[in-house]
Amino acid sequence: MLRHSLQRELPLEIPALEMVFAEPPSLDGLVVEVEPAREIDEPTMLESWELFVYENSPREAKGVVAEGHEVSLMCVAFEEGRVVPFTARSGLMMRAGDDATLPDLAKSLVGKRVGERYVTKVVVPDDFEQDLLQGKTLDFIVQIESTTEVQEISPGDPACIEKMGLGEDVSLEFLLQKIGEGWMEAQLDQLLDEAEERALDQLIEQTHFEHIPQEAAETELFLRWKHSEGDVLLKLDASEAELAWSWAHWASNEELYGACARNVALALLYRAIAEENGMEASVEDGLAVLSIVAPEIEATAEDVKAELEKNPEIARRALDLGFQKRMRDFVLSHAEVRDPNAQYYADKEADA
Repeated sequence: MLRHSLQRELPLEIPALEMVFAEPPSLDGLVVEVEPAREIDEPTMLESWELFVYENSPREAKGVVAEGHEVSLMCVAFEEGRVVPFTARSGLMMRAGDDATLPDLAKSLVGKRVGERYVTKVVVPDDFEQDLLQGKTLDFIVQIESTTEVQEISPGDPACIEKMGLGEDVSLEFLLQKIGEGWMEAQLDQLLDEAEERALDQLIEQTHFEHIPQEAAETELFLRWKHSEGDVLLKLDASEAELAWSWAHWASNEELYGACARNVALALLYRAIAEENGMEASVEDGLAVLSIVAPEIEATAEDVKAELEKNPEIARRALDLGFQKRMRDFVLSHAEVRDPNAQYYADKEADA
């Protein structure tokens, strides 16, 4: 049963390498071709400043949702009594009473208590991001996870820096400079990541696979469903039939399956390259993943490590992820990097 499968961890099993490759993978000719970055313009800087001020406005957790609150919610949509696949969310943030994404849902939040679960009817806007849902009337099951009052500061307030509590010595000029640098560095990181992913696609294309193991790709797809829509449906007490309906749509989605097959192909390539170079997974790989995860969940590495010791399947997954990250870095270190933005890094290092 799907409910049983959702309540346990499933490791990703990769079949034997000799069943997959017609010939060993080669790192020859890999190129990381980075696209040029653009300078931040005035509208983007203004938008970034407004977001910065909003994010640094004082906040206070509340028990009942009021107009304008930041609300974290768990929800899923139904149409004619059936789950609408790809609509289950946990940690979805909305502004109560006034949110252009789903206005009817935002209005329904006002007056609800944290932990409360309810059903509300929502007319989906014609410009909603999921084309197939545009203009539809859906029933949403909603559960309030948290609500926060934002004592919003106006970005044009002369005293806004003081109200954000950033210190008397901080100037507007300094903040704008840091915001601009942060925006540029985020853009550069994204451009580099996209270029590296294209290089990995090149590696897959130039490797002669006999086949991509279907079972491994399906397992990867199931894990994606489990850790997103499946877990949310379980928490919202979905029936076995509702779970099956949701999973069937995920399992038949060609785009998602293609992404999972790509992940499996890379995992196989990394394993083959590791064997060829005498490399293997180590405890340090898992610890490297912990050092990234711990701050994100506001825990110490020791806390996460102790939790993993209780669950060997999750620990194994962390080890696999850490090893794949190390192998990704190893592969990309053999690629030729063509980066028109290299001067930015050189100038920044010179100013440091």
